[in-house]
Amino acid sequence: MERTGAKRTLVHFRCTNPAHARPATLRSDTLTVVEGLWAYCPFDIRVGDHDWQPTGGVTMGELRGETV
Repeated sequence: MERTGAKRTLVHFRCTNPAHARPATLRSDTLTVVEGLWAYCPFDIRVGDHDWQPTGGVTMGELRGETV
């Protein structure tokens, strides 16, 4: 089984709230489950006020600009 948050983890939702478009200064959680699928927020999924938008299914590596 692949580790959660690995480069190949498939993400179906991304938070597009402009206030969440930056990395958190403290350790944060960036993955959660929305509608039974992985969702990513670059800031912190625990803060709330997310604007979840479908990604069409992209990898964590693609979201973070990493080579998969």
